[in-house]
Amino acid sequence: MSAFNALKRKLTFAEERVLVDWILASADHAMPLTLKKITEHANGILEGRGAPYKPVGRSWVERFLDWYCNEVQTHWSRPLATECARALNKDVVVHWYDLIKEKVIAKGIKPENTYRMDESGFPPSDQGIQRVVGQHGAKMQHKAGSANCKNVTVLVTICAYGTALKPTIIFKGQNILKKWGENNISKASISATENGWTDGGLALDWIMKDFDPQTWEKAGGETRVLIMDGQCSHYTADLLEFCLANNIEVYGYPPHCTHALQGLNVVCFAKMKESWKEEINAFEAIHRRGVNKEDFCEVWGKAYKKAFTTENIKAAFAATGIWPFNPDVIKLVQMKPAEATSTRSTFPLLQSSLTRAVMAAFRDYHFMEQGLHPDSPPQAGPSQFPGSLHKTGSNTPVRTPTRTQNLSPFYNKPTRKHHLDPASQADIVTPSKRMHLLRIGLANTELGSFLVTKAWATHLDMSKLIQKPVLEQVPDEHPTPDWSLLCSTRLLPSYTRHELEEHCHALSRSLANAKTWMVAQELILESQGAQLVVQNMGMEEMNLTLLAKEQRKQSDRAILFPGGKGRHLTDPELISEKRRLEDEKKEKKLAKEQRKVTKANKKASKQHLEERWKEVCCVHDTAVAA
Repeated sequence: MSAFNALKRKLTFAEERVLVDWILASADHAMPLTLKKITEHANGILEGRGAPYKPVGRSWVERFLDWYCNEVQTHWSRPLATECARALNKDVVVHWYDLIKEKVIAKGIKPENTYRMDESGFPPSDQGIQRVVGQHGAKMQHKAGSANCKNVTVLVTICAYGTALKPTIIFKGQNILKKWGENNISKASISATENGWTDGGLALDWIMKDFDPQTWEKAGGETRVLIMDGQCSHYTADLLEFCLANNIEVYGYPPHCTHALQGLNVVCFAKMKESWKEEINAFEAIHRRGVNKEDFCEVWGKAYKKAFTTENIKAAFAATGIWPFNPDVIKLVQMKPAEATSTRSTFPLLQSSLTRAVMAAFRDYHFMEQGLHPDSPPQAGPSQFPGSLHKTGSNTPVRTPTRTQNLSPFYNKPTRKHHLDPASQADIVTPSKRMHLLRIGLANTELGSFLVTKAWATHLDMSKLIQKPVLEQVPDEHPTPDWSLLCSTRLLPSYTRHELEEHCHALSRSLANAKTWMVAQELILESQGAQLVVQNMGMEEMNLTLLAKEQRKQSDRAILFPGGKGRHLTDPELISEKRRLEDEKKEKKLAKEQRKVTKANKKASKQHLEERWKEVCCVHDTAVAA
């Protein structure tokens, strides 16, 4: 890039570098920035300079991406649930493949006895968009078809040998009509539930009437392995006990990790969705109507035959490392979004060593309950140590750090001197005492008090906790060093005495100006480091609050899958725990129903007493009137 074009840039190279790093870090954590967000970030940097600024133009972000085309580019995003983004981490993945290696591979389970089961919803209409050809100039081109958004659930089971069991189609309803099963190309089992999804009873019927009869003869008495989602609707204690009694080992995927570990999701269902859309479009083009329940088996069966081929089924097991066994199929880039957790807040960009040290100190050194040295001041205000968050002599809290109008080598130094004896000063130098002073200083500010107390974030105005950063610049009144003096090519012998004296004076003035600039820059860096420390502390406090909320009530799935890791579901201990949870759930349901009955009885009794009281009052009034 030419020097002329570089001068036209809105941001400096260092600012652009930070923005690029932020874009890449956000994308790694599954939070990619849009073009609009990048523009807002750029304007935020310009606003943070403090001086009046002109926002970047509409085409700036496009030019920005062109400048850094070797590092960033635009993509079409694909939705990923937040739970899935957080769940797939290295610890969970390593534990999962260690479990499979120990329980399946080491025991010599054959591929023809290794199965995977999952369910997926298929709306009987094309919910996507297609690129079609229409009239020139038209704003929109409609495509006639069904708008039925009701899902039909299908249970599919595949084998590592390249085969598939008969699928199970689950309609929404209480009864099953005979015509729903006509033209059943895939020879699927037909069932129905009230909500159209699997439940514990249906899953038990499936394992007893579909899976076991279709696999026991081929197994020849050998152990069968069934890997399925850990969703509670897929298994009950009765199902697990049946599997344990019939030599069927069941393993549950780590919660919210099936998007990467479940081969049906990774390969088969992805191809099935495309085939399903094609068959729907073909059906609607021929019949000029949508797919009904009586047409579903035929249309879905055609798509099923296309997607669930031997090659695709084997690819589903290979892509997720089950067969052939390969624990390295999950790449680090897939686990990047899980690096940010709710238990520890971190900035995506690496901070300076000094800033990281202060942040670590607040985590490592505990707050002292005892007082300071008797000879030290009874209360340490912000003016008692450098880096004060208050202006001296002011009781009004200010934003951290304070924006200054005049930077000097003495800026931000204490103006009051406390006379402490050497012993007192020696005591305060200790890390714990220093942390005590810093906490007291923060406690005396409106925002800092939140960081050092146990107040819940929900009780405060969240909009005031994290303030916009202040990006200070060296004030204009500070003379700029004359850097051109370094570029002089004139030899010293050619100077006269007067010229040499003038040159020495110019060098001295420039050196003095450079010193002032360096001091000012150091103070600016200190203030920016303080901003990072305070903001990081605020993030940690809020994250701890959110974590406490998350842990108030744990679901059965969280209890049975501690740490979000996969489990051997037919383990007798897990079956006992599952049975206990189911019994507790039944007891709670009965207790809830009993409370409703008790409440209704009390209400009826109260109403009866009120009616009886009205009768007594009426008789009394009649007697008094007589």
